[in-house]
Amino acid sequence: NMEETKPLLRQRAHAPARQRHLHNQIDPQSAIFVFLKTYMQFLWITLFAATAAALIWWVPVRFFHGINISALCGNMLGSAVMAATTTFEQVRFESEQTYAVYRAIKFGFCAILTNFAILIEDSERLLHTNDWWLSPVNLILNVGFAMITYQTGRLAALRVKAGAQFSLALLQMENEEKRMKVELEVQEAQEAQEHVGPSDEPAHQTSQVEWESKVVSHIRSAKKAQQKRSQESWIRPFHILLLMILIVIPILNYIILTWQNDDTKGNSNQQYEFFISVVLSVLGALTARHYGTHKVNRTDVQWKTFRVNMASCILIATAHNILFFRNFFPPLSQDRVMLFLKWFVQSFCGSLSSFAELIDETVVLINSKSCTRDIVFRNIFYNLILCLAAFFFVVYLASGIVSLIWTIPL
Repeated sequence: NMEETKPLLRQRAHAPARQRHLHNQIDPQSAIFVFLKTYMQFLWITLFAATAAALIWWVPVRFFHGINISALCGNMLGSAVMAATTTFEQVRFESEQTYAVYRAIKFGFCAILTNFAILIEDSERLLHTNDWWLSPVNLILNVGFAMITYQTGRLAALRVKAGAQFSLALLQMENEEKRMKVELEVQEAQEAQEHVGPSDEPAHQTSQVEWESKVVSHIRSAKKAQQKRSQESWIRPFHILLLMILIVIPILNYIILTWQNDDTKGNSNQQYEFFISVVLSVLGALTARHYGTHKVNRTDVQWKTFRVNMASCILIATAHNILFFRNFFPPLSQDRVMLFLKWFVQSFCGSLSSFAELIDETVVLINSKSCTRDIVFRNIFYNLILCLAAFFFVVYLASGIVSLIWTIPL
């Protein structure tokens, strides 16, 4: 009806320039927006993975009775960061770039900080010692302490991040009818309290109304903040500052290594190792993001995470076979090839696999009401025991094949 649309057109014509600018912003469903979103996600993961690799470069490796304490601490810290980031990500009405940063911390930074590949290597190494029983102890310690720090990180995030405690309620109130019903109940309770005074309702009903009132108040304030952010540029100054910091850290690390260079072969190899470790870490994180888990299935084993962890173990075993039989292939005995394989295992395979994501998904399955304990056990068993078994299978299969070939007379 033209008569009805005329006031709207007149209002649009007299709207402030800033509102017209908002009306002409990129449609979230458009191909351009999807491309920019994908590109920025790729950039964030790359920078967070490179920064994590640069920081871990300076962490010394320490052992206690054969157990890698450095890797254990990294897995614990990474699990806590994963829990906090997952909790922050559940907060609604944040900007798109903020959610991209959260995903990059999970799939970029935490993937490098925790190292499933080193856990498998250490478990294999301990099995070949006199204290073979330390191998299962190492697995239990890493998983157990990581779950404890995961819960600690989650509880800390609930206290630090405003609105994190309302994340589940907000998810449930996405249903418009439920939200309107709750808002009506809160409004009626507030009006009754203003006219009559303190309510004589049971304490649990009063506390429920108070909780719902807090949720509704948070929704209103969060929506106002979201509307204010929508009037700003697509990427905020804080995000630009964070991008600059993430770019500077790896470059600064390389400059420090250059200053330490005294023109000896070892120092030049150190720069080469650092460059290779950063590049392989980034490639592993991006590969895991593409093939790994994007959303936790609360009723079954997390097969996508199991897939990348299994692929990582097979690649680690293959690299070990190449190093073990390098004397039979002279080109593989070069120093730089050896260094590349070393960092391929620690960086690429370490970031391709995901220990922090395994812990995150396992805790989600434990807390899920629709998941049985059998699924939780299978999820841990497949990712730890079967992956370790696949590692041994590939190593000993290659050893048997090579031994057979060399014993056959020509």
